[in-house]
Amino acid sequence: MNAIQLASRAVFSAYVQKLLRPIEIVTASVLLLSVAAAGYLSSSVSIWWLLLFVPLILLSLIASVIWLIVTGLLRRFTPVQSQTQKREVQRFVGLVGSHADLLGLTKFGLIVRVIQDVIRRSDKNILSSTIDDSKELSATFKNVVNSFT
Repeated sequence: MNAIQLASRAVFSAYVQKLLRPIEIVTASVLLLSVAAAGYLSSSVSIWWLLLFVPLILLSLIASVIWLIVTGLLRRFTPVQSQTQKREVQRFVGLVGSHADLLGLTKFGLIVRVIQDVIRRSDKNILSSTIDDSKELSATFKNVVNSFT
């Protein structure tokens, strides 16, 4: 793979990890609070509240399987990176996030465009067109690409 494709994959995976972290935290918190509430209700109000654990266990299993699949696919998609490459990618992701508003794209829309560009494997993609519009992004993305060469 060439350096542009590796850099695009690294940027995509870092961006998705950044967006998934709050979802993971909220989901885990809701499940833990639900289990705590069901435990309290079953111990203090009525033993019949133990039936609430059945759907909670099913939801926990489903959420765990989805999380394992998503993280497994993301790890498989992420290229191996050195500390310097990770630092450059994180810096670039921060800059692109601030420029997403200028593009008129949502963060999800930007991710979808990056996925399409990585799959098509073309040299002219959303990242390169965005980078051409901004000198700051251009220099940062060149640093990311150069770190993969």
